[in-house]
Amino acid sequence: MSEATIEVPKQDLVKRLMSEGAELASALVGQVPASYVKTAIHPTTLKRWIRIGIKLPNGKRVKLESFRKSNRYYTSLPALERFFARQTAACEEAESPATAEPIETPKRRESAAKKDVEDVRRNHRLA
Repeated sequence: MSEATIEVPKQDLVKRLMSEGAELASALVGQVPASYVKTAIHPTTLKRWIRIGIKLPNGKRVKLESFRKSNRYYTSLPALERFFARQTAACEEAESPATAEPIETPKRRESAAKKDVEDVRRNHRLA
């Protein structure tokens, strides 16, 4: 099964990132909120988000917008904000009650099976 990737058109990407104040990706490490640890994320994390991206609940991937210059990645703070916003929107969409299906647990399966057996007995009784 092939994974789809959410891509941004490359036409004006460099121009847009430059107008937003593009910096070396490693320079923006301090701008990213730390998740589980109280220190900043590692610079290779940003490179991974640029190259591989993050897999979303719907199976697609979202990548951090960037461009390369002299073997270095450049991105901007607004690009990071868009990256996080895309993840948040996709996760909220996946978690919405309208699309969420109840989780089938062993106890629920057993209850459903008992109910089915009772229905069969009740409907197939010989009079």
